[in-house]
Amino acid sequence: MIQKVAFGSICTGLALSISLWSNDKVVQATAVAAGSCFASFTVTTIAIEQNRLRKSRVAHADLYLDLLRQMSRPSPAARPARPTVCQGCRFYHGQTYNGNHLICGMHPYGVDDDYCADWESHTEQS
Repeated sequence: MIQKVAFGSICTGLALSISLWSNDKVVQATAVAAGSCFASFTVTTIAIEQNRLRKSRVAHADLYLDLLRQMSRPSPAARPARPTVCQGCRFYHGQTYNGNHLICGMHPYGVDDDYCADWESHTEQS
């Protein structure tokens, strides 16, 4: 962009200086027209580049905000702790499938009491 602006500015300056130093009215009019075209080119180039930079900054800001939103989301819940009533039970499974925590085959969601009728110790023999 700097090259385009510099080129347009130099050409504008040359055209306007020709129009000032020339005694021929046709040359002056042509130089003024060329100078105004080069000036328009330069201004348009600057405006387009500023618009491109603004859009780029907006896009980067959106990406940054998305990143911040992702970082501020609560992380997936840690694996649930083994329920107290299931401590030491040989049937405890405790795995999560599609977000559903499976306690055991007999009580997939756990028991509501402090006692489980199906509880068996790990140490008991089959």
